[in-house]
Amino acid sequence: MDKKTGILVSPENPEELADAVVELLKHPKWAYQMGQAGRKRVEENFTDETYVGNIEMVYNEILKKKARRNFSSL
Repeated sequence: MDKKTGILVSPENPEELADAVVELLKHPKWAYQMGQAGRKRVEENFTDETYVGNIEMVYNEILKKKARRNFSSL
């Protein structure tokens, strides 16, 4: 979500990170708007219920695969 909820920079690139920080300092309104958008995204997509639901989906997929393997070996 580059420049909507934050600024993406390459890993281990301090110059790029510094440039991004400078841009945010030059444009505080834009920085604030991105911060608000990021907060909204986290609140909507990363709730406890969402996390538990995602974990449950993973477990169910694992169980289905195991059941298929067991059934196919009969």
